[in-house]
Amino acid sequence: MNAFENPESMRSLAEAGRRAVREVWARRREKERMTPGEREVVAELERHEEFREFWEGREPDEDLNPFLHVQLHQVLEAQLRQGEPPEVAAALERLVAGGRERHDAEHEVMRVLLLAIGGVAQGSGKFDRDRYIRDLDRLAP
Repeated sequence: MNAFENPESMRSLAEAGRRAVREVWARRREKERMTPGEREVVAELERHEEFREFWEGREPDEDLNPFLHVQLHQVLEAQLRQGEPPEVAAALERLVAGGRERHDAEHEVMRVLLLAIGGVAQGSGKFDRDRYIRDLDRLAP
């Protein structure tokens, strides 16, 4: 059984992520010095003020995961910065050119990313880059 198949491992991983987000948020509040990576996390958290109560300690309902949401935004931004795969930028540009707001377009791309990650988590074992690219190419404005 891999870590994705073990519910206890997944809960532990999720809790560690929440703890890290909350620690960075608290450091922001205290105006402590941060690394560039931590500043990027804070910028993403600030873009999502609707989730502020969760950054400050409230636990979300089971059907809402604001922590995963901002982590997917960060993965997307990393892919854009690195230009890998280039189809991510192309899909985002296509959606925005078609009239979508940038943030909404990011969510469309993130849904494709989440499905690709979900395939790995469900036991396929390996990230299917070709499928990810095909699904990005299918996003229509």
